[in-house]
Amino acid sequence: MEERGYSFDEYIKHVASKQIQDPEFRERSVKPHAEKLAHRLALSLRPHFQRLKSVKEPKERLDRAWVENLEHAYASAIILKQRIEAADNATYEYVWFHGDEAFNLETMQSHYSGERAGSVVATLLPGIKATYKGSLHRPSFERFAYRAKVLVAAFENDIKRDGGTVVGNDGAHGLQV
Repeated sequence: MEERGYSFDEYIKHVASKQIQDPEFRERSVKPHAEKLAHRLALSLRPHFQRLKSVKEPKERLDRAWVENLEHAYASAIILKQRIEAADNATYEYVWFHGDEAFNLETMQSHYSGERAGSVVATLLPGIKATYKGSLHRPSFERFAYRAKVLVAAFENDIKRDGGTVVGNDGAHGLQV
């Protein structure tokens, strides 16, 4: 392999990159692993959730939708990790935006549907910025591989009130006031 100009590490990264893109691999390998991790976490957290509840007889089963969300989060994390580790032409960094930064559609996405102008209140998930290596024919460049998920301050005309709950114009419920 080296006599053809390829290193073993480059070859393994290439194979890993192709493997994680394969839907069959995701279904047969990633999904079961993510399910196992989600169920382990749910079982580990169960006693803590039971202590938080004021009900004397806690539910025996955790909410299935919550566990399915965990499974999806683990699968997404596994795929993202594999894609980042397999990249040989870029370096990646996580980007957390501070409160009061202006909302930027190129680097951020609003937690609630409908993009709004305004400033960031909090970063929920960091963005991932990729810096691609340059070559003789192309200079190096940066772009966001994943936009950060942020809470954006709403303007008064973006809010309607439903009793004591703030409801965005998109119908998403927010904080109690």
